[in-house]
Amino acid sequence: MGLLQKFEDSLDRVVNGAFAKAFKAEVQPVELAAALQRDVDDRASVLDRDRTVIPNVFHVELSDHDYKRLAVFKDALAAELATLVTTYAGEQHYTLLGEVRVTLSEDDELETGIFRVRSEAKAEVTSRAGVVEAAEPASPAAAAAARSAAAPSSVAPVEPEATSSPDAPSAAQSHEPAGSQSGGQPRLEVGGQAYPLVRAITLMGRGTDADIRVEDPGVSRNHCEIVVGNPAIIRDLKSTNGTFVDGARIDECALTEGSIVKLGGTAFTFRSS
Repeated sequence: MGLLQKFEDSLDRVVNGAFAKAFKAEVQPVELAAALQRDVDDRASVLDRDRTVIPNVFHVELSDHDYKRLAVFKDALAAELATLVTTYAGEQHYTLLGEVRVTLSEDDELETGIFRVRSEAKAEVTSRAGVVEAAEPASPAAAAAARSAAAPSSVAPVEPEATSSPDAPSAAQSHEPAGSQSGGQPRLEVGGQAYPLVRAITLMGRGTDADIRVEDPGVSRNHCEIVVGNPAIIRDLKSTNGTFVDGARIDECALTEGSIVKLGGTAFTFRSS
């Protein structure tokens, strides 16, 4: 039995035979499954002899009419499509950068029976410190103060630095995150998720020993490290493709509030608190 036939049978069981009785015209679920399978093959990217990366995030756009017909089974359909892609990837020995996710939406510009698939290979980021929802941006005044305190000396003009007690130890000296003294938590944000920098030194990379692991083919196993302090410092660890901060390749530099840290194709936003 072919993979598409298995998909149809599985989905039919999930929704108690509804798909066998309805949807004899317009867009049918098996058409979506076949389109995702073609998209996977068309966009497969060979990195080396052992890795061929494929998309793992799929957005299926349907006409208003087709979407309304399928919406009642949307969750079941999306789950079965994700399972199909995962199974197909295993059969073809493709590499997935993260969990397969499928979403369905409507586009009133599409005609009935016409659909569109958009896909991307999205790196999965994991952290030993866990993941939290990204906080709301700091107020302009707080952000300006953070930028001033963390700005490297080569940047001009420099705003007046925020005052602090000379007796207070730095985060790096005390092995506590800078945010533990200010009530906030320095972190990296990506995709609406926040990854707290809870260690004095946080290792980032593709390796299993990384504190923040980035499953991106452009990321080295030990790519860079962030030293939490005032200011926080990021150092490249002789990575293959380099570490970029605000568009510039760096060996070492200070991080300011809102700095964009890019490793491979994955961009993080640094938040100081």
